Amino acid sequence: MTTKLLHIAGPETTGGAYYAFQACKASLVSAEGVHQSSTISCTPTRFQQAYRGIGGYCDLRAVRELRNLIRSANPEAVHLHNFKCFGTAAIKACVLERVPAYWHCYDYWSFCPRDVLWSPERICDGHCVRCYQPKDRTLPLVAKMFLLGRQHRILRYLNHLSGVVALSQHSAGLLYGAGVRVPIKVERLQIQIPKIEVARIPNRVLFVGWMSPNK
Repeated sequence: MTTKLLHIAGPETTGGAYYAFQACKASLVSAEGVHQSSTISCTPTRFQQAYRGIGGYCDLRAVRELRNLIRSANPEAVHLHNFKCFGTAAIKACVLERVPAYWHCYDYWSFCPRDVLWSPERICDGHCVRCYQPKDRTLPLVAKMFLLGRQHRILRYLNHLSGVVALSQHSAGLLYGAGVRVPIKVERLQIQIPKIEVARIPNRVLFVGWMSPNK
């Protein structure tokens, strides 16, 4: 039996989320047998990145585009990976097309525009307006008003998912604590990352990950 899957992922071709995505696809093959799959991705403009990923708003134009692509692929299920390039439009398109959608959670962009639930001043308390700043800029409070209600907007869509796959029990706990109420399955992926040789330098911390400005 052939299972038709559609993956919605980010534009990255390296970094942790990319390798997790590749590992996830491999695990789905071994778990479900032979399947046909296709991938939808995009590279958002600066405005789209701010509107969809930072602000957490649903881009209705992206919803229309994704609905057409979902109809063309005609999948039995959609797997969302690092899908913030589309934002919540990806979930809304799946809901409108009545296709089960599963989110594989590799980071926390849904609850933090920095992706990491941390800022130089404090751990995440849900007040993005207070702590968020873009790289190399300092925005006044009034310029960040578009972030008000961000978590509520995104959470409303996350709770229309068919399920979430987390990489650890700790991650699952954070998601439940943030208000996710759909089933969460913990699945530890065997992620293969290219070996990198780095010389040890005392008193220096090496960051390994995608070169996201907010990280």
